[in-house]
Amino acid sequence: MPWCTETWPAVVIGTGCAGLAAAAELARAGIDVLVIDEAIRPGGQLLQGKWPARDLAARVDPSKAAGFALIKTVTRSGRVTLMAGSQVHGIFPGMTLLVIQNRPGKTPQVKEIKSQAIILATGARERFLPFKGWTLPGVMASGGAQLLIKTHGVLPARTTLVAGTSPINMVLASQILTSGGNISGMLTPVSLARGMDIFRHLPHSLPKIIEGIIHQARLFKALVPVKYKTGIIEARGKDCLESAVTARLTSEGQPIAGTEKIIPTKALAIGHGFAPNVELAVQAGCHLTHIPDRGGWVIKTGDDLSTSIPGIFAAGEVTGIGGGGKSLLEGKMAARSLLGRPISDLVPEREKALAFGRFLNRFCQIPKSFWEQVPDETLICRCESVTMGDIRRAAANGFETAAILKRATRAGMGHCQGRTCGPMIQDILSALCPGVGVPEAPPVSRAPVKPMPIGPFLKED
Repeated sequence: MPWCTETWPAVVIGTGCAGLAAAAELARAGIDVLVIDEAIRPGGQLLQGKWPARDLAARVDPSKAAGFALIKTVTRSGRVTLMAGSQVHGIFPGMTLLVIQNRPGKTPQVKEIKSQAIILATGARERFLPFKGWTLPGVMASGGAQLLIKTHGVLPARTTLVAGTSPINMVLASQILTSGGNISGMLTPVSLARGMDIFRHLPHSLPKIIEGIIHQARLFKALVPVKYKTGIIEARGKDCLESAVTARLTSEGQPIAGTEKIIPTKALAIGHGFAPNVELAVQAGCHLTHIPDRGGWVIKTGDDLSTSIPGIFAAGEVTGIGGGGKSLLEGKMAARSLLGRPISDLVPEREKALAFGRFLNRFCQIPKSFWEQVPDETLICRCESVTMGDIRRAAANGFETAAILKRATRAGMGHCQGRTCGPMIQDILSALCPGVGVPEAPPVSRAPVKPMPIGPFLKED
């Protein structure tokens, strides 16, 4: 059986900004470090693709420049080993990781990796506000559309409609335009005034404001209609997306009668912020805490970014959604803490990054009243075909927690193990069951954290 055991002084899981910063800091200290990521190329969502040196919007963001510089540092370091295209499926007692390493032209190899220290930098995934027809081919996450462009050089469609509250929506629309595509509209259910809160975080947010102005100028030049307090009511199409129905919204998310419009489109990119990827932390036994202003369930850490499990540290979006700048700082802090070195010089800047992160998460938060407008026939858990009506009926019958609802409806038991529907279900229950308040318990995660092939356990090389 193609199974082997390795031992490393330190392991970093994730090659986004936090993982890269941590690996570089450890390597500079003379530590041999293994860095594992599912992606073929390092960089995470923010740094996928080539460094857009000619893109003014990218150059004004110091975190992107620093991130691309770190990719060069890490890939050229003799102290860092990158295990790309590989998945960590479990973290077990004794600081042991179960990993499936994909090898070009060979059978994937099962590895048991032991380490003295682990830094979790597993990033985040997107959140959604579902609507009728949101599972049609052509409806995609904003981040997914962005990866098509940055990684593969492929447009979602000749013309794309962008909607939601995701902070990457403006960037995505700008990238589509500079890549030769068209944008039929930019829609957000929140007001313009809500977005202006970013100015409260000056000067920390100044690079983001400048970047936003550049993106907005591109949209203005291309005559892209930007609509506030406007949402997607329905996606229509027979076998794939053909059009989207939009409408003006009240503050409670109620469509205003008579404002509906049908927009022909082959692609709809939509997102409503992010949720931290905490599954490996849960399985390792790390304590979580629920902080809406940080994106929901996050890994609970001390001031030095240590978790409740000795030897395991957390950095980046898993401690709270906050963007590339926060991730770079925390990656460096986690590595220094692991090395026993001081981090006090980085704390003030991290506090500013956390404050900016609170703004981002509040901007993206979906008001509870919006969930009341989701039609009963709308799919929530697409793996198990659980609808909004199924969840409403279960909640009315007393199934008011995610764990009990899962047993009653199978929501979250499918192939994705609740990665898409899990955050939605927590938001729905919070809206439908006001007495529940904060989710009663963190999400459950068991090995393997994602579906895995059985072949590597059975075949010989």
